[in-house]
Amino acid sequence: MRVIVGAEELAVAEAEALTELSVVCLGRRDDLASALHDAGLGELEEESYAWLDIEGLRSLARRAVVGPTREWEQGFAAMISYARGRGWVRGVRVRAHVDFPEDESPKEF
Repeated sequence: MRVIVGAEELAVAEAEALTELSVVCLGRRDDLASALHDAGLGELEEESYAWLDIEGLRSLARRAVVGPTREWEQGFAAMISYARGRGWVRGVRVRAHVDFPEDESPKEF
């Protein structure tokens, strides 16, 4: 699951991919913390991680899934449970890695 944060958007992509969680910053780095805060979704920890509100994330992800099923809900709960076991849950928030695609170098083939 990827939380996409851009200049004019905050959405979830790949909501069915419940074995990974990241925030993808498509806008300016300086705007990421305020975008997460203003949306009530979470906060930035340094530049590498975001702490996301679990219920806010679930709500945002549900909008990206066509008719969330019981299986999806169970998968989301399992993802959070796994994160909790790894120490990536604090209270009502789960930690996600932050990616900055503009920083990636072109790959040579």
